[in-house]
Parts: sequence; C-alpha cells; structure tokens
Amino acid sequence: MQGIETQDRIMILLRNDSKTFHEILEGMLGMYPTELKDEIDLLLQKGSISQRLGRFYLSEEIPLITNDIERARTRVEDMISDLHNPHSLDYEWWFTPETTEKVFYRIVDSIKVESAKMCFLGAPLIGVFCHYLGVGNEICIVDKSAPSLEIINKHSGSIQNLHLIHHDLQYPLPEELLNRFDIVFLDPPWYTEYYKLFLSRATEVLHRGYIYVVLFPLLTRTNAIQERHEIFELISAMGLVPTKIEEQILTYQTPLFEKISLSYQGITVSDNWRRGDLLSLISSDITKPVVTGFYKIETSDWKEVVIAKSKIKIRLSENNEYERPSIEPVYKDSPILKSVSRRDPKRQEIDLWTSKHQVFKLRGNNIVFLILKGISENLDINAIVSNVAENFKIGSDKIQNEIFQCYCKLKEVVDYEIG
Repeated sequence: MQGIETQDRIMILLRNDSKTFHEILEGMLGMYPTELKDEIDLLLQKGSISQRLGRFYLSEEIPLITNDIERARTRVEDMISDLHNPHSLDYEWWFTPETTEKVFYRIVDSIKVESAKMCFLGAPLIGVFCHYLGVGNEICIVDKSAPSLEIINKHSGSIQNLHLIHHDLQYPLPEELLNRFDIVFLDPPWYTEYYKLFLSRATEVLHRGYIYVVLFPLLTRTNAIQERHEIFELISAMGLVPTKIEEQILTYQTPLFEKISLSYQGITVSDNWRRGDLLSLISSDITKPVVTGFYKIETSDWKEVVIAKSKIKIRLSENNEYERPSIEPVYKDSPILKSVSRRDPKRQEIDLWTSKHQVFKLRGNNIVFLILKGISENLDINAIVSNVAENFKIGSDKIQNEIFQCYCKLKEVVDYEIG
C-alpha cells in the first residue's frame, strides 16, 4: 500500500476494539487478503498484536488523548472571541469549534498521532485544537494573516512543538518545511487556481502519508461540478489517491461581512449555514506538485491595519508622488459591498476594504494609508499631517486642509467599524 504504513493502519483499526480478519480487511482500502495476512503475521511475530479465538488485539493500547476535548474546545472558543473580525479579501471563513473536533477525530482515525508531524495550511483553528490536545510530535500552522497568528501565539504560549509560520503560499515555501510532515490539512479559498496552489504546497511539505482537503459543495455556484472535476484532475496529476469524500460535514461560522452583505439584499441567514465537504487523500511513490516556486494569483499590493477588532485594508499605488487624497463609496447608494464572490467585477474598483464589508475608491492611496495608520496609532491630526509631509517632502501648510478632510472621512469609516 504505497504511501501508507500498512502495519500502522492495522494497529489504528484495532485501537478501539479487537477485530476479526474480515473486519480488518474492510478497513484496509482494498488491500488484497494475502498481503494483509502477511502484514498481520509480521505484527504477530513482533508481538505488536495478539490473536485469541479468531480475533486480533493490540498487545499494548495506543493512547488516544480525548480526556481534554471539552477544555480544548473552550480554549478555541476563547481564542475565537479574541480574534479580529474576518475579512473577505483574506477568505476568512473560520470553522466552528465543533468542526475542529470532528476533523481531529478524522485525523486520529488514520494515523498514530503521538508521533505524527502535522501541517495546517489555511486552517489555523484546527491546528490549534490539535495543539491544545497535546497530540502530534510537531504541529505547524502556516497562515498569511499576521494578526491571526499573533492571537494564536498569545493564547498558546511558547510551546516547543507548535510552530506558527507567517507566509503567503503564493511565494516559495521555506526550505525547512519541505518533505517533513505526515499529515497536511488544507482549506483553500474555493477557486480552482487556489486548489492548484494549496495542493501543490501540501505535496511539497508532505513526507509521506495523508492530505485532508476541504472541497466546496456541488451547488456552490453554476459551474461548481466542472470545477470540482478539474480539481480531481489536478489530484491525479499530482499522484495523490482519493480514499474518501464526506459531504457537508464541515461547518463554517458565518462571518460578519457575509451577514452584512446578505442583509443589504434583504436576506437573513442563520449562523453557520455554510458547509464544506472533506476529501481524504494519500500520497504515492509518484506524488509531486504541479506548481513550484512563485505562483501569483492576487496581483494587487494591499496593506492592512487592525483597529479594535476590525481589519482595514488599502490597495497601495505605484505612484509615489503626492496627490490630494479622496475617498468615495464604490456604490452610490451604500458603502457596503453586495457580494462575497471573488468574481464580482466591482472588486476591481475597491481601494479601501473593511471587515464590515465597507468598500471605497481612493485617490492618493498611499497618503490615505498613512492617515489610516496614524488613526490606528492614536496620533492627532497635526502629527499625521507632519508624517505625510515628511514622507512626501512637502510643506505641512500646503496639505493641512486636504489631509484634515480625508482624516474626517476616514474617522467616519473607522467609527462605523468599531461601533
């Protein structure tokens, strides 16, 4: 069984109860009976398992840390309450605590978690949950959101086997992550180019073993079935082997920006309505990425500040000259973006974007960012004017009035965010 330690799998199947040969065979992913018999005979010879009255038993119980499930869930809930409001541009749909627990059980059902090295790409809450339970020889969380990692670090402390890596997967992975992990869990943004990127990065960090990937459901959008077909073609091209797909078992917390966007269209949804499918994959001897090195999907350069619990992003401009800053809504009737889709053409017009889905066009983007940064640092208007003047080598008296006008409009945006 390429890519899997078959003897480990037999012992995992015996973790909770003894089994007959036939019951073990049912859980061995199609392994031929004669090959299974050979593996069982080797385990019997090593003394790892025993046989009595036609049933097989573990000689020593494999420990499964489940006593602290409730405590781990509470700690995840506390951490979530401390996180900033999710931002649409970062595709921040976070799992519910119940889902993190559900995924944990899927992982421990497939591998001896005591010695496993696990990597989580775009799924920090599940990595944290596993960390809180003390499983795994090493847990690595790779995420591009620095504010999220800061909160995780604050709640987790400096534990030796937990590594938090601030990294955008569009850029090549750090060398120390390559060919290292036994389990990789990934939750890409729900677009085919992101699956190509995330799955490739997963195969780069995987030493051998399992990949768990979240799939968007069949009716997510008009062409979702075709897009899923393309993803399975990518999986085949990478030499990965699907073993199981479980529909609608993963639940997301409905982010504030999505609730606000839907409410402007007269739609009220229950919390946590969005579901995802869980696809289980194993590696093979021919597993390889289809993307290596730099792979750019998002072309714009965005800078962010976090004020209270709101993340506010500004698209930077290549123009380094001073120009009078201005702010105006993307829509005439409302500052709220009416969609959460990456394919919405209005997204191209957005220069300022908040956690509460306020969106604006800007002039003098880089100046607006300096003003916003000053607000986040609680600077008074005179200090902000001086900072802008110094950065753009221009007299403070020449720009004071227009900086003040922009400052007042930005304060309105911020006040709505934190109100």
